[in-house]
This record gives sequence, C-alpha cells and structure tokens, in this order.
Amino acid sequence: MKRALVLAVIMISSLFLSGCYVLSQSGTFLSDRIRAEDLQKVLEAPDTTDQTKAFLTEALQITSYAVEQIGLKESKNYTTYLQLDRDHLAYIVYAAPRFSFEQHMWDFPITGAIPYKGYYRLSAARKEEQKMISREYDTFVSVVDGFSSLGFFKDPLYSFMAAYSPYHLASLIIHELTHSTIWVKHAVTFNEQLAAFIGELGGQEYVRSQYGQESEAYRMIFDRKHDQQQFTNDLFTLRNELQDLYDNPSVEDELRLMRKQQLITAWKERFSQEYEQHYRTDSFRHIPEIDINNAFIAIHAVYYERSELFDEIYAYVDQDLQAMIELLRRFDGTRGDPVPSIRELIR
Repeated sequence: MKRALVLAVIMISSLFLSGCYVLSQSGTFLSDRIRAEDLQKVLEAPDTTDQTKAFLTEALQITSYAVEQIGLKESKNYTTYLQLDRDHLAYIVYAAPRFSFEQHMWDFPITGAIPYKGYYRLSAARKEEQKMISREYDTFVSVVDGFSSLGFFKDPLYSFMAAYSPYHLASLIIHELTHSTIWVKHAVTFNEQLAAFIGELGGQEYVRSQYGQESEAYRMIFDRKHDQQQFTNDLFTLRNELQDLYDNPSVEDELRLMRKQQLITAWKERFSQEYEQHYRTDSFRHIPEIDINNAFIAIHAVYYERSELFDEIYAYVDQDLQAMIELLRRFDGTRGDPVPSIRELIR
C-alpha cells in the first residue's frame, strides 16, 4: 500500500526520486526498469560476452560484500541488467547565483530540497539550464552514471559500467546502496558526503580483499585519491579568491563580473602550467576546457569537501564501517540536519 501511494505521487508529479539525482522523465524511468533483464538469465545466456559476464559477476560480489561486510541494506537493487546505447545514464543541471556559492534548490516530493535536477534528454537539460541563466544564475550540466531510488524501485546495472575499474564499480555501487540504507530528508549534503565516505572506503576495502594490497587495482586507488584531493585543494583556492571578490561591497556588479572571469582564467592557466608537478594521473587534465563557475565549484563541495564528522564517527567505531552504518541507521527516515544529534551521540 505504501509503495503504491508513493508511486502514485511520483507518477502524478512526473518527478522521480533518485538519491543522487532527480529524473523528470517518468516514461523512460519505468521503461528502463521494465526492459532490464534478470542478472542470472544474462549470465546464462549463450550470447553474453565474456566481458559482460565478468562485469556482472564482479557486481554480484560487490553487492554481497556491501551487505555482508559493510552492513548495507539487502535489496533487489543491482540484480537486473540493462543494455544501453550510450556511456552514461542521464544529464544533471546545477545552478548557483553569479556572486555566491549557495546552491539553487529544487523541491520535490519525498526527497525534499535537492540541489540538482536531472533529465534523460540533453535538450531538456539545456532548456532548464537556459531558464536558470535567464534568472542570472551560473549553471553546470554534467552526465551521471548511477543513482539510487532508495528501495522504491529495482535499480539495474547498466552496460556502460562494464568499462569501469573494480574500484570505480565498487565505490559506485556501495555509494548508492548507502543511500538506500540511510537517507535523511532535507539533508542533501549530509546524505551525499556520507555516501561518498562509505563508497570510497568500502570500495577500497573491497578491492584490497579481492585483489590484494600489492595489486595494480589497489595501488591505482591511491593515485586517483591523491589527484582528487589535489584538485579539491586547487579548486577551493579559486573559491577563496572569488569569495573575497564577492564579499567586497565597493566593487560594482559589472566590474565584479569582469574580475570574476579574470580570476577564473588566471587559475586555469596556472592549473595547466603546474599539472605535471602536482598530479599523478590524467584524470583532471581536461579541467581547463570546462566552464568553471559558481555552480561547478558549489556542487564539487557537496561531494568532495571533507567533513571531519565522518572521520570522527569512523574513529569512534574503531574504523569499522559496519559499526558505523549500524550507528547511523537510526537516522534513516528522519528529517533535518542530523549532525548535532550525531555529535551528541558520539560524545
């Protein structure tokens, strides 16, 4: 009865809950789930390629690990497979004011306020982007490769995920399963940073347990994590420079806009010139080609700005992810900022 009511609300509004992403094309959403095939049937089919079989087998191992070793909720998620003709799932629109890093929030049923809006078609995403630009917002449109419907629907694995490294696949699946295990309404930053924390550490531990600490798959994780932290530091240097500009009341808006672009351009030039000195992989080499703005910087902070809270909780439970999940599950289904209650709990 509860699920039927939820489905009715979502169908009426044509807005689908997605944990990391909100998708507005309900027809495609349902069609994908209808077309998705049972994993075991795909594995047993004679025309399934060896690459697909290896990918699906690994995904099953990851979900088992997530449930048995991390304590995430067991569900029917990732027990089906969908072949797609593209290398991503959907398009997401982010927005922030021209002189602020405060994210624009879209309000939706069930999830509450979310700082992004998703579409299956690029043209629809661009239309939403143009609407926000006309309201003098900075915007950023990106592709996404996975989401969680928080257990209301059976989330499939997608064919493009077969190209992912073991760590990428594990961290993605564990991230999304964290959402379906713990979701606090109106606390998007908490939800995303928690899932990122559990996804990263859970993915790392999965690779170590399956491939060993001396494996290339395990060593690559740390080069990628080094570069991610380096990029976050570099980007937040730009954020601080821009914030100083935005906080200066003596600068007129027209001059502020011009100075803003000068700061971004200069930052990109430094980034390119110093890339070889600071980065170990090519993961961020393309950054100077991106339209860096407040929306890009603001959403990056949601996923990658470290919160000491999760390190504190992890230390409190003696670096045991399963104990951490058990501790935080009491907040699943609550609403509002859970941080004060969590801090009081771990004191």
